[in-house]
Amino acid sequence: MPDHTAESAARYLAERGYTVGSRRIGGRAAPKADTIRRWCKQEKIKARHEGYIWLIPQEELDRLL
Repeated sequence: MPDHTAESAARYLAERGYTVGSRRIGGRAAPKADTIRRWCKQEKIKARHEGYIWLIPQEELDRLL
């Protein structure tokens, strides 16, 4: 399986019902691409940075689920 970008990772997690707490809406929601990028920068998700794009392995997303 090819690596995911932050946008495709967010879509993948949302399709599978993965949610996180959201202070903005006061409940739970699927993570946005910005959240995925932040997790990559904080090394909460193992990913590699190529140019301006984060590439996230499929195994990392499955680990979250």
